[in-house]
Amino acid sequence: MMAYLRAVSVLVLLSILVQAFAQIKKPTMGGWFEAKEDDQHVQNALQFATEEYNKANNGDYILRVHQTIKLKKKVVSGMMYLMEVDVITTECTNEDSIPEVCPNEENTSKIKRCTFQVLWVPWKNIIELQKSYCR
Repeated sequence: MMAYLRAVSVLVLLSILVQAFAQIKKPTMGGWFEAKEDDQHVQNALQFATEEYNKANNGDYILRVHQTIKLKKKVVSGMMYLMEVDVITTECTNEDSIPEVCPNEENTSKIKRCTFQVLWVPWKNIIELQKSYCR
Protein backbone atom coordinates (compact mmCIF):
# COMPACT_ATOMS: atom_id res chain seq x y z
CA MET A 1 0.00 0.00 0.00
CA MET A 2 2.85 2.37 0.89
CA ALA A 3 4.55 1.76 -2.48
CA TYR A 4 1.26 2.52 -4.25
CA LEU A 5 0.90 5.87 -2.43
CA ARG A 6 4.48 6.85 -3.30
CA ALA A 7 3.89 6.00 -6.96
CA VAL A 8 0.69 8.07 -7.02
CA SER A 9 2.45 10.97 -5.27
CA VAL A 10 5.28 10.89 -7.81
CA LEU A 11 2.81 10.86 -10.70
CA VAL A 12 0.88 13.79 -9.26
CA LEU A 13 4.09 15.74 -8.75
CA LEU A 14 5.26 14.99 -12.30
CA SER A 15 1.89 16.06 -13.66
CA ILE A 16 2.13 19.40 -11.84
CA LEU A 17 5.67 19.98 -13.11
CA VAL A 18 4.70 19.19 -16.70
CA GLN A 19 1.81 21.68 -16.53
CA ALA A 20 4.05 24.35 -15.01
CA PHE A 21 6.69 23.97 -17.72
CA ALA A 22 4.05 23.92 -20.46
CA GLN A 23 2.84 27.36 -19.36
CA ILE A 24 6.28 28.96 -19.70
CA LYS A 25 6.20 30.96 -22.92
CA LYS A 26 8.85 29.95 -25.38
CA PRO A 27 9.46 31.85 -28.60
CA THR A 28 7.94 30.03 -31.52
CA MET A 29 9.71 29.72 -34.84
CA GLY A 30 8.61 32.62 -37.05
CA GLY A 31 6.96 34.43 -34.14
CA TRP A 32 8.11 37.63 -32.49
CA PHE A 33 10.03 37.40 -29.23
CA GLU A 34 11.65 39.98 -26.99
CA ALA A 35 15.15 41.12 -27.85
CA LYS A 36 17.69 42.44 -25.39
CA GLU A 37 18.91 46.01 -25.65
CA ASP A 38 22.55 44.94 -25.25
CA ASP A 39 22.32 42.50 -28.21
CA GLN A 40 24.88 43.80 -30.73
CA HIS A 41 22.73 42.73 -33.71
CA VAL A 42 19.76 44.68 -32.33
CA GLN A 43 21.98 47.73 -31.83
CA ASN A 44 23.33 47.43 -35.39
CA ALA A 45 19.78 47.18 -36.78
CA LEU A 46 18.67 50.18 -34.72
CA GLN A 47 21.64 52.25 -35.85
CA PHE A 48 20.94 51.31 -39.47
CA ALA A 49 17.25 52.23 -39.11
CA THR A 50 18.09 55.59 -37.55
CA GLU A 51 20.64 56.42 -40.25
CA GLU A 52 18.22 55.47 -43.02
CA TYR A 53 15.42 57.50 -41.45
CA ASN A 54 17.71 60.51 -41.13
CA LYS A 55 18.84 60.19 -44.79
CA ALA A 56 15.21 60.34 -45.89
CA ASN A 57 14.61 63.48 -43.78
CA ASN A 58 15.72 65.78 -46.64
CA GLY A 59 18.10 67.97 -44.66
CA ASP A 60 15.91 68.46 -41.61
CA TYR A 61 17.44 68.17 -38.19
CA ILE A 62 18.59 64.66 -37.49
CA LEU A 63 17.13 62.41 -34.85
CA ARG A 64 19.00 60.36 -32.27
CA VAL A 65 17.65 57.49 -30.17
CA HIS A 66 16.80 58.79 -26.71
CA GLN A 67 15.25 55.67 -25.16
CA THR A 68 14.26 52.19 -26.30
CA ILE A 69 10.67 51.21 -25.55
CA LYS A 70 10.22 47.78 -27.14
CA LEU A 71 12.64 45.54 -29.04
CA LYS A 72 11.54 42.38 -30.80
CA LYS A 73 12.99 40.01 -33.34
CA LYS A 74 11.94 36.96 -35.30
CA VAL A 75 13.58 34.45 -37.55
CA VAL A 76 12.55 34.71 -41.18
CA SER A 77 14.83 34.15 -44.17
CA GLY A 78 17.31 36.05 -42.01
CA MET A 79 16.34 38.12 -38.98
CA MET A 80 13.56 40.67 -38.69
CA TYR A 81 13.86 43.37 -36.03
CA LEU A 82 10.96 45.47 -34.77
CA MET A 83 12.03 48.41 -32.65
CA GLU A 84 9.95 51.03 -30.89
CA VAL A 85 12.06 53.92 -29.61
CA ASP A 86 11.81 57.50 -28.46
CA VAL A 87 13.99 59.80 -30.53
CA ILE A 88 15.10 63.33 -29.86
CA THR A 89 15.82 66.08 -32.36
CA THR A 90 19.41 67.29 -32.42
CA GLU A 91 20.77 70.69 -33.40
CA CYS A 92 22.55 69.21 -36.44
CA THR A 93 21.24 68.91 -39.96
CA ASN A 94 21.87 65.85 -42.08
CA GLU A 95 24.96 67.42 -43.63
CA ASP A 96 26.50 68.46 -40.31
CA SER A 97 27.61 65.48 -38.31
CA ILE A 98 26.94 62.09 -36.83
CA PRO A 99 23.92 62.01 -34.45
CA GLU A 100 25.95 60.73 -31.50
CA VAL A 101 28.04 63.91 -31.32
CA CYS A 102 25.25 66.41 -32.00
CA PRO A 103 23.85 68.27 -29.00
CA ASN A 104 20.15 67.75 -28.24
CA GLU A 105 17.74 70.53 -28.99
CA GLU A 106 16.89 72.41 -25.79
CA ASN A 107 13.16 71.71 -26.07
CA THR A 108 12.58 68.11 -24.93
CA SER A 109 8.95 68.31 -26.09
CA LYS A 110 10.42 67.43 -29.48
CA ILE A 111 10.73 63.78 -28.45
CA LYS A 112 8.98 61.52 -30.94
CA ARG A 113 7.98 57.85 -30.74
CA CYS A 114 9.28 55.90 -33.76
CA THR A 115 8.76 52.35 -34.95
CA PHE A 116 11.34 50.77 -37.23
CA GLN A 117 11.31 47.36 -38.89
CA VAL A 118 14.56 46.05 -40.33
CA LEU A 119 15.21 42.89 -42.33
CA TRP A 120 18.77 41.59 -42.10
CA VAL A 121 20.04 38.68 -44.18
CA PRO A 122 23.80 38.71 -43.55
CA TRP A 123 24.71 35.79 -45.83
CA LYS A 124 23.12 37.65 -48.78
CA ASN A 125 24.53 41.02 -47.66
CA ILE A 126 20.98 42.41 -47.38
CA ILE A 127 19.81 44.92 -44.80
CA GLU A 128 16.61 46.88 -45.43
CA LEU A 129 14.55 49.37 -43.50
CA GLN A 130 11.15 47.94 -44.36
CA LYS A 131 9.01 50.26 -42.23
CA SER A 132 9.61 53.51 -40.40
CA TYR A 133 7.03 55.63 -38.71
CA CYS A 134 7.42 58.47 -36.23
CA ARG A 135 4.72 60.40 -34.41
